Formats: sequence, structure tokens, C-alpha cells
Amino acid sequence: MKNPAIAALLMAAAVALAEDKPPPSRKLEGFTVDYSNVLQVDAELALSWTWDAGKATPTAGIKSDAKGHFEHTFKKWPGNLLVLAYDKEREHGSLMLITDEASKKPVTVRLGPLVKLKGKIVAANPEAPLPADVTFTIATQEGNVDIVKAKADDKGIALRI
Repeated sequence: MKNPAIAALLMAAAVALAEDKPPPSRKLEGFTVDYSNVLQVDAELALSWTWDAGKATPTAGIKSDAKGHFEHTFKKWPGNLLVLAYDKEREHGSLMLITDEASKKPVTVRLGPLVKLKGKIVAANPEAPLPADVTFTIATQEGNVDIVKAKADDKGIALRI
């Protein structure tokens, strides 16, 4: 090009367009098993869960099929994932980090026994009733990612972790 200003402008535009490119999609797939390597049907994986009245509900869960296999295509791959998985009965589970590299091949999510956590949340004044929307949150230390939100009611909170 004869005009260096135009050449510089075109190069800057090319760099800007390359930086705005959305992250690629990726299919995450694998199997859910227990510690005896028995495939787990209807296990669910999610990046976040809500426990309400002792029942767990995933946010955008990925469910394993009749062969214990799961798959999900992320339109925009977020990179490393912290996944919490539960079996159908919500009595066994796993919290695992699926790295960007590990996600490129099928992963095995191994579910183990969980601990039942029960408790009550009280106000500074025990006579005062709690608001209806009190939530107990478990989050990662780095990145402050909410993994579990447990809603409290007049009976307290109950979850398995």
C-alpha cells in the first residue's frame, strides 16, 4: 500500500475484529459412575444448584442417560468448569474441576457419599422472624462462584454436600 496511514488503519481494524471473536463452542461429554464404577442413570451435573425444603434443583443441569452418559454443547466455552454432580436420589455426589484440556475428551464423574448438612439461621434477636428469602450460599474462594444456594424456611436449611 502506498498510504501508510490506511495500512495502519486496516491492521488496527483486523486486530480489533480478531479480539472480538467469541469463544469457540465445545461439547462436554462423559459418564457418571459410583466408586464401584457402576454407571449412574439420571445423575445431574450443573455449575450451580439450589436447595429448597431439602430438595436440590440444578441451574441448567446436564442429565446422564440410561447408560450413564451425558453430553452438552456449550455455545461459548467458558474454559475451566467447576461442576457439582448429584445422583438421582441426591445422596451421592462429586465436586470436580474440569480443566480446559480435560474437557477435550470424555470425562468420568465419580460420585461418592455426601454429608447431610442441617441447621437453622437465626437473627440477632431470636424472637424476630426471619425474612422469607434468607439464603445460605456456598461459593468458591477464588472467583467467588456460587456453587450451592440453600433457602432457609421456618424449619431451617437442609442440603447434602
